[in-house]
Amino acid sequence: GGALVRQWFINKGLAVPSPAMTRGFLMNSTRYLTGASANDTLPSNAQGMGSMDLERAFGARPLLLRDQVAGDRFTATGQSRTFIAVVQDSLEPLRVTLTWTDAPGPTSGNAYLNDLDLEVVVLGDVYRGNNFFGASSVPGGVPDFRNNAESVFVPNVAPGTPVLIRVKATNVVADGVPNNADALDQDFALVVGNAYAAAAPVLQVISAPILAESYSPANNFADPYETVDFAPTIRNVGTANAVNVVADVVAGPTVPLSGAASYGTLAAGAQAARSFTVQTPSLSCAVAPVVLELGIDGASAGTAVVNLSDLATLP
Repeated sequence: GGALVRQWFINKGLAVPSPAMTRGFLMNSTRYLTGASANDTLPSNAQGMGSMDLERAFGARPLLLRDQVAGDRFTATGQSRTFIAVVQDSLEPLRVTLTWTDAPGPTSGNAYLNDLDLEVVVLGDVYRGNNFFGASSVPGGVPDFRNNAESVFVPNVAPGTPVLIRVKATNVVADGVPNNADALDQDFALVVGNAYAAAAPVLQVISAPILAESYSPANNFADPYETVDFAPTIRNVGTANAVNVVADVVAGPTVPLSGAASYGTLAAGAQAARSFTVQTPSLSCAVAPVVLELGIDGASAGTAVVNLSDLATLP
C-alpha cells in the first residue's frame, strides 16, 4: 500500500508523502466491513478502520492534503490550526483523518507523548476524532489522548456545505520533529476526502507582548494577582478577507478588566494589534493562560491561548 501511495503522489506531481501522510491517506479511504467478526464500531480490534479500498484511495474524489507543512507545526500546548473545506458529494461521506509521528516514548508504562486532537464542525455539530457508532462518526464525544491517528467520517452531508476542521495541540511535551532548534514540537499530516479547500479567512494570534505591569519592578511576566496590559497581534492566515474581526478575553480564571476589541477588516495575510487588560489568577499566566475568543462578522472564529511570559511569541 505504501508503494502505491508514493507512486500516486509522484504521478500527480506532488511531493513524496511522509510516513504519516501515507498512513492517513490509506486510513481515510477504507471500506467498512460487515461480515462475521466485523460489523462493529470503528476503530476496532477486528477491522481497524476497515479494508483497503483502492478505488476510493486512487479514484477521482476531491482531496485536501496537508503533509507536515512547516507553518502548521506546533511548538506549545494549546495552539491550534484551522482549515475550511466544502463538501462535494452527498453520496460519499465526508472523511477527515489526522496522523502524526510521535516522539519515542518510554519502554514502560504509556508510550504516547505528544497529543493532538481532531475536531470537525458540520452545521454546528462538533465531531471529535475516533468517536464512532458503527461506520459513522457521532457528534460530541471525548478527545482521544492515546492514538496518533484520528478520523471523522460524516455521511450524507449536502454538497456545498462548508466544514471547519481544527487540529489542536492538546499536549506537546516532547520533540516530535527532531533536528531543529525546538526541543518541544509536533507536526502532522491531514487528509480530507470528498471536499475541496475553500477561500476563507482563518485567524491566528502570532504574538502577545506585555505592555505594562502593576508590580514593580516589571519582569515581563504575568505574576499571580497582577494587573497586566498586553497586545495580541492577530493575523489572517486564510485566503479571504476577515470582516469585522473582534477579540475578547474569556472570563475566568483570568479576570478581564477591558472589553472586546475590534480589529476591523483583515485582508488575507494582514495583521493588527489591540491592547487588553487582565488580572491574573493565583497562578501566573504561564500556568493559567489567557484565552481569547475570536470572531468574524458576528460569528465565532474559535479561541486562541496566550501565555503572558517572555513576550509570548506564538507561531
